[in-house]
Amino acid sequence: MMNTKPNTKPAVLIYESDACKMALTEICAGLEEESVPYAIYSGCTVSLDEYDQQQSQNVMHCKSKTLAYAAANHSRVHIGIGITPSAAAMQIKNCHIDKPVLYIILQEQESQKLSNQDIYKQSLRRLGTNAARAVKGSVFI
Repeated sequence: MMNTKPNTKPAVLIYESDACKMALTEICAGLEEESVPYAIYSGCTVSLDEYDQQQSQNVMHCKSKTLAYAAANHSRVHIGIGITPSAAAMQIKNCHIDKPVLYIILQEQESQKLSNQDIYKQSLRRLGTNAARAVKGSVFI
């Protein structure tokens, strides 16, 4: 359960834990391009008990898949994104926690040469765009 006030407006929820600023910026840009609202929550607590998991954990120690799962289940539009320093995931409500719709490993990509930064940014923006398209019921790109 979030320790912040629940989002009352329909929006894609983004739960982030020490995420790379560029990753967060690119994902949000993808959502904005599709004109879909989003809300970012940093450092909130997620109780995994409601998802039949063993214990509560702080967002700072959760994996991106768990964050995305929790965000999707709290979102009024049923789409959530989880971002950590090592990965980003997009999830749809009630899908299996370990099988996000989209998943990007960030650590390996961040260490690549500058020549690959455009590809890295495009993949993050595409995650945001496809999250927005999931809300709209449109085809992914």
